[in-house]
Amino acid sequence: MQCRTAGIRFQLASTLSWLIVQQLLYMEAIGFRVPLLTIVRGTQSVRNIIRENKLHQLDSAIQIGKNEGMFTNDRYLSDYLEPRQKFNSPMQAFRPSAEKVDDIIYISPLTEDKPGVMPAKKQLTRTDSDPIVIRTEYSVNDMEQILTIDEDASLQEALSRMKDLEVKA
Repeated sequence: MQCRTAGIRFQLASTLSWLIVQQLLYMEAIGFRVPLLTIVRGTQSVRNIIRENKLHQLDSAIQIGKNEGMFTNDRYLSDYLEPRQKFNSPMQAFRPSAEKVDDIIYISPLTEDKPGVMPAKKQLTRTDSDPIVIRTEYSVNDMEQILTIDEDASLQEALSRMKDLEVKA
């Protein structure tokens, strides 16, 4: 077993270019989670640390390599995340575009009642008189209900629950 892990460490060390580790951190000041990163560049010293299985020295190598773009998660938090005054909400970053859509053809066998049978094409059209409603603010309770998935629930139940939440809004 020892020989196998040494070979894996050697292969990892020889191919490592960059390593980015992401952890999501909830920031109360802004009300949502942001990525807390650890960024490691595959320098010769980092490769040697991995090859020789001296992983306890990796934090020191990252701190020494800060001029090469390396960050520990603590330094990333203190140097990058905490000083920022403004963050873009994920709800704003991933909202639908405002482009005009003339004809939309959407077919999904997952949302139909009869699995395995392709439904007839449904053609959806949008006119300029149709209002576009984009909900950008959700309460914490709404987000927990949207993001909580019951393992025993079917896809139909999950979709109907999402529709019920939209109706309440």
